[in-house]
Amino acid sequence: MGVLSLVPLPDSIPVPWGWFQALLLGTFTCHLLLMNAVLGGGLFLLFAGKDAGPVGRRLAKRLPTGLALTVNLGVPPLLFLQVLYGQFLYTSSVLTAVYWLSAVGLTMLAYVLMYGHAGQPEAPDWRRLFLPGAVAALLLVSLIMTNTMTLVQRPEAWAAYFKNPAGTILNIADPTFLPRWLHFLLASAAVGGLFAALVASKTTPDPDEARAAGARGLKWFTHASLLQILAGGWWLMSLPQEVMLRFMGASGLATAVFLAALGAAALAIAMGFQGRGQAAAWSVGLTVALMTGVRELSRTAMLGESYRPDSYQVTGQYGPMILFAVSLVLGLAAIAYMLRLHWRAGGRI
Repeated sequence: MGVLSLVPLPDSIPVPWGWFQALLLGTFTCHLLLMNAVLGGGLFLLFAGKDAGPVGRRLAKRLPTGLALTVNLGVPPLLFLQVLYGQFLYTSSVLTAVYWLSAVGLTMLAYVLMYGHAGQPEAPDWRRLFLPGAVAALLLVSLIMTNTMTLVQRPEAWAAYFKNPAGTILNIADPTFLPRWLHFLLASAAVGGLFAALVASKTTPDPDEARAAGARGLKWFTHASLLQILAGGWWLMSLPQEVMLRFMGASGLATAVFLAALGAAALAIAMGFQGRGQAAAWSVGLTVALMTGVRELSRTAMLGESYRPDSYQVTGQYGPMILFAVSLVLGLAAIAYMLRLHWRAGGRI
């Protein structure tokens, strides 16, 4: 059975695919930044323990809000992904349906536990399990998403359905699965440390305490970032050779985006070592945006001839797309304003 015969025909799209590609990259970057801050913030609190001190309590109060925003900002990129890769995403989500659907319940559980931890961060009883439970739930969600997304770009693995039609396919034998997940996990740990450092600098009245807490968060950020580079190199080497070579000179665009992402990451780490949290945060934002582009180029290269967006039928319905873009900008502005008010209020929940 040929691989292309397993791929359903794509639906028509209202406007040229470039619109959706730009929106996918932009919204997914925002989602990734928030998601990394929430999961990484939870990891930071979990391993820092009592050493996190008062900053840890203030960070804990921001995590439930961050998770809620992460979920909301996860919807737009998922919709754009369905538009551009629907024939791959729908199939992969059906093949992993049991796990895919359970991600919703796990995310809700993580929110409840984070909310409970934020209200009672130092409770001496069983409520101490709130934070580990929330982090564990989010880690399971990350594994589920990695499982499904590796299937999206490997249609040849779909044939496993004929041996397992129950919606419980695991793609962990994929060579990219583990390095891809580790790269995500270490990125979250790094951003979580940076988030803790920013919270310390913005909410701690005592300059000495703020400096010490910020240094602890930046140390976490720089060390996790260095480990992330190793995991990223492993992920790159695990790609099929023809895909890997695209980022090593075979494709001018892929190589340029990849090198720019490495440069931005190096700048972020340098800012972290220098104790410049704000500059590191801007560099991380740029790094995540560029790495999102690398991820997209890798996916299209993995799919090869089975994915040709320029062949999609375009219906030319620009009105709804323009209305959506305006609504998106206004919605993001409203969210930014609410976040500003929330931050000024000290992150109270």
